[in-house]
Amino acid sequence: MEKNDIKVLNMKNPLVSVIIPVYNVERYLEECLDSVFNQTYKHIEVIAINDGSTDNSLNILNEYSKKHSNLKVINQENQGQAAARNKGISEASGEYVHFLDSDDYLAPDTFENLILKMGKNNLDLIRFAAEPFADGIDYEVIPNQYDFSKYYHDEKVYEKEEFLDSLQQTLLQREFSASPCLFVVKRKVLVENKITFDTSGVKYEDELFTLEVFLNSNRVMYDPGFYYKRRFRANSLMTTVNDVTSFDSYAYVITELGKLLKKYQMPEEKKVIKKRIRKLYGIAISMDVEREKKKQLARIDSISLWDKILFAMMYNTKKLLKS
Repeated sequence: MEKNDIKVLNMKNPLVSVIIPVYNVERYLEECLDSVFNQTYKHIEVIAINDGSTDNSLNILNEYSKKHSNLKVINQENQGQAAARNKGISEASGEYVHFLDSDDYLAPDTFENLILKMGKNNLDLIRFAAEPFADGIDYEVIPNQYDFSKYYHDEKVYEKEEFLDSLQQTLLQREFSASPCLFVVKRKVLVENKITFDTSGVKYEDELFTLEVFLNSNRVMYDPGFYYKRRFRANSLMTTVNDVTSFDSYAYVITELGKLLKKYQMPEEKKVIKKRIRKLYGIAISMDVEREKKKQLARIDSISLWDKILFAMMYNTKKLLKS
């Protein structure tokens, strides 16, 4: 960090709220918490929501709270990750918010670098990369899965329309990633636009939350640093896949995204929403579920009849090639 940058941080050290939902992660929790408390940027509040853990997670949190006055522990009955994150948002007081999963961890200079850039450039949001790794399971990790550098220029400030234009390039790709853990956002973006996580219990609720955050961010930057360390492990939401549950969740998310088309009026906003709907529809229709269940996709009116026919033809062709 250069001397001028240090002066900027010293002049104003905005508070960062780190929100951590916790559920049965006693094996990984200390590494996660240590990565936050060992940050080179110190103006941080940590809000850990114990979501009904049945292991030693709550005891670990309580022990850390004795040593760290900036750790707030909230204990609640199990309501799911989305509800836990929403509780964190409601308790946060920082200018900026970051979501950290309790089995992952951060590089020590994460907030020093990101908050400096957010302050200097008056950003609403800054995206960054993640380094995925498998822990104790035979799982094929895609090395550049969370690297978005081919879609964004480093150090460039994107105004809303230009950001949405760049975003469209990723929406049809695997590299999009709806994870809220891969950005820091101004808290007022969430509060003023009443953006929260969907608590209906479906998977992929991040799709709805993250897209709305992006649609309401007027100044955005991408930092190519691999600050976030994403763990793939057994029995996590990341690696536990059930086609029926996944299909139902995708169908729900697609329907909810369709509602956003009525909420957002800018042409660029609508293009972004429609492209993500098409991508998720394509994933859903290719899933191995009963034909009767797939009929519910026909009732979704946010995707054109032509696109439905096209996706059906593509799916049937792939099925024939496999047989």
